[in-house]
Amino acid sequence: MLSAALPFLLTADRLKRVTRQNTLHDGSRPENAAEHAWHAALMALVLAEYAPPGTNTAHVVDLLLAHDLAEIEAGDRFILDAPGTEDRREARDARPLFGSPPTPLNADLHALWMEFDAGITPEATFARQLDALAPALLSWGDGGAGRALWGPPSDAYRAVKRRTLTHPVPYATFHAWMVREGAPADPALAPSTERLSRQLAFLTACDRLKGVRRTTHLHDGSRPENSAEHSWHLALMALLGGLPPGTDRARVTALLLVHDLVEIHAGDTHFDATPEALARQADQEAQAARTLFGRLPDDQAASLRGLWEEFEAQRTPEARYARALDALQPMLLTWGPGGRGCTDRHPELTAERLLALKRPRLEAYPDLWALAQQIVSDAVGAGLLPTAPVTAGMKLRLSP
Repeated sequence: MLSAALPFLLTADRLKRVTRQNTLHDGSRPENAAEHAWHAALMALVLAEYAPPGTNTAHVVDLLLAHDLAEIEAGDRFILDAPGTEDRREARDARPLFGSPPTPLNADLHALWMEFDAGITPEATFARQLDALAPALLSWGDGGAGRALWGPPSDAYRAVKRRTLTHPVPYATFHAWMVREGAPADPALAPSTERLSRQLAFLTACDRLKGVRRTTHLHDGSRPENSAEHSWHLALMALLGGLPPGTDRARVTALLLVHDLVEIHAGDTHFDATPEALARQADQEAQAARTLFGRLPDDQAASLRGLWEEFEAQRTPEARYARALDALQPMLLTWGPGGRGCTDRHPELTAERLLALKRPRLEAYPDLWALAQQIVSDAVGAGLLPTAPVTAGMKLRLSP
């Protein structure tokens, strides 16, 4: 299934190069649309209790993962731009992205994008609230760089956000930030609770994942991928289907959204690191989990840390499949069609060693393992991966 989706997944990588109007929380650079989609989806997990009763949280997450895909062709829209024109351009540019009509492979993603754009279902309505709140959190939330960069938010900015943020909790949260920036207070709004404040502090801290550079580069080789973009891309892969029967896709997605959060404090490590380096990394990540998830209310700290521990322990079908996608995605970017390889960064890596390292994660999934072998075979043919004699016991085979 994913082999057929490979062209779409490589096109989706371009969302990591779509620059948004807001910056990261520290003001260091503009946010991009892929890492925004990851952050908004994580917000859906953390703030799910504020959704209207009966709202399907997993579907809200799916909507947010797919909601900005059309920006690959249309680009980002500034919040104060005149409405209408950009909406029509996105609809036009979505046609070649998803297919016209959408292909069976992309139909579900196209349906998610259309549902979010229409904003009619309870899930789409709540997803749009989070989408509007996310950039305001980075700019005007506690410690945000918005005031330093742009000064107080304009009346027009506040008015547009007010029209969008109709849900009481996102609006009250945004309103509290605006009062701090000099806007008049609305005495009818309840102040933020300690629970919500801790949730927002956690989500703000998670913005730092966008600054964790991975050893994998984007597909065009232009720069290193970061861990937030990587997490979004993995969750998108899970959305495209092909999971083993009985595997809960919503849980796979949740695992992928949180699996790298500890890298905020522990950093990334290369998959071919020495056993000693991997052991040090494991210790650092355990400490990082205590620090990061400890920001949340106790019940959510246990729940989200439980997801991270489940991914690490690899005892559930969902965790094993999530890990398989985590092993495959860097191969797609590095050696997939049009990839640049990494011999300049890792000259010691051979085709045989790469497959030996990936095999334990992928072999249980024949489609994923076949795709990995085909990618390696093509990379060898293109001169992007050197080969070496196969050592005794490896019994590796490159697909013809």
